[in-house]
Amino acid sequence: MNGLLDCTTCQSALGSLAGLLGVKTFDLQSKLSSLAIDWDSEESEETQLVRCLGFESAEELPLPEATRWFHAVSARVESRKSGQVSVLSRGRRVV
Repeated sequence: MNGLLDCTTCQSALGSLAGLLGVKTFDLQSKLSSLAIDWDSEESEETQLVRCLGFESAEELPLPEATRWFHAVSARVESRKSGQVSVLSRGRRVV
């Protein structure tokens, strides 16, 4: 599987997750919006979510060949807070 889970915004996360699952963004949003977890069910919450997504079990979900994690928060040089921001090039800093 070749894809990226973009969590920059809720909308980008929804779109990239839809792409990874091979469904339309609108369809995924509709499924998640109407999801009602039965907390008293013998079926786990995870299983209920997986079934809502159209899979019989978690084993059917697409699996990545590798996972790479990157997380950074950028801020303009003018807005840096003393002692909390590390310097990067091009006038940006990472908190």
